[in-house]
Amino acid sequence: MVGLGSYKSPSPTSGQLLIGRMALPGESSAPSTAVEVKLEGLNKLTFLKDASRVRVQIDRIPDSGEAALPAPVRVRTSDVKIVKNAAELTVKDVRLHEAFLLTLSAMPKA
Repeated sequence: MVGLGSYKSPSPTSGQLLIGRMALPGESSAPSTAVEVKLEGLNKLTFLKDASRVRVQIDRIPDSGEAALPAPVRVRTSDVKIVKNAAELTVKDVRLHEAFLLTLSAMPKA
């Protein structure tokens, strides 16, 4: 798995993380797998500074070869509890050469 995140975001109310599964040398196929993701230091994101929950939208970017992908495929949106400035979630059915875009945002005020 490879992860790429950024401290700065074009929106002050959300942040994004891109994770992808790449092949190891000599690996051409592998079964899909579930990936445990732990997001730490969430209090450093201004929009989550005092939050107790984070909304996580997960979009799949499937391996489409060289063909253009019209849009990522929405997998789910989950509200995840923040404990000690961290949140944990599972991304299921991760296949080789696919990526997932995780968009983090604050829960709406009730």
